[in-house]
Amino acid sequence: MKALRTVLWKEIAELRGNQRLLRVLAIVVLLLGLLPLALPHDHPNGSPVAEALLPVLGLLHALAAGVFVVANAAADLVIHQRSGHTLDYLLSTRLPGAAIWIGKVLISAGLGYCAIIVTVLVQPAVLSLQAHGWTWSYLALPPARVLAFAAPATLALYVTTVGTFMAVRVGDQTAAYLLTVLCVAALALPFAFQIVHLHLTAAWMGRAVVVLAAIALVLLGAGLRLFRREMVALYLQE
Repeated sequence: MKALRTVLWKEIAELRGNQRLLRVLAIVVLLLGLLPLALPHDHPNGSPVAEALLPVLGLLHALAAGVFVVANAAADLVIHQRSGHTLDYLLSTRLPGAAIWIGKVLISAGLGYCAIIVTVLVQPAVLSLQAHGWTWSYLALPPARVLAFAAPATLALYVTTVGTFMAVRVGDQTAAYLLTVLCVAALALPFAFQIVHLHLTAAWMGRAVVVLAAIALVLLGAGLRLFRREMVALYLQE
């Protein structure tokens, strides 16, 4: 645990100086936080279904914000440190490889989770200023709470595990970013081919979160098993 805390503090310190990544975070949160303003809010028929879909679309935008931020962060925390040779120094220390791997994954996942939560808070705040009447009251619904708080954590863990592994193995930020986004898009295939049907109920979403968390943990374990500091050190010298 002490080694993991050391890696986490080191990653946080470097993150503060990574202005590019912080700008990406701010731009993504701002754009997807304001995006619900472009959604239609006037329903002449007063359809409750249409009104109920607006918060769901807003939450999906928030999840998208997390995906973009994590996909950027997972690659950047490896490639940026590779070009600055701080990753080489980290590998040369006595810190265990497990602490290095898990520390990078946790920092990237935490950054994406924060992006999602901030986007969730920005959306109704902006819409309230526009007198659209959309408040945080929709979070009183169990499916909304699962989608807003539980799903982002599992999705961020899944994306950052894939992205960190891709960045370590590929070594190119653009390629790692695109491959990470493709891995996220693969999650939509069961719904596109109607293998799994989408149901916005608390029970269904709870099961979906558990399944996604299980996949993320399996990938985290696989990455941990495949992460060998000596192999990564040789790879960085190429």
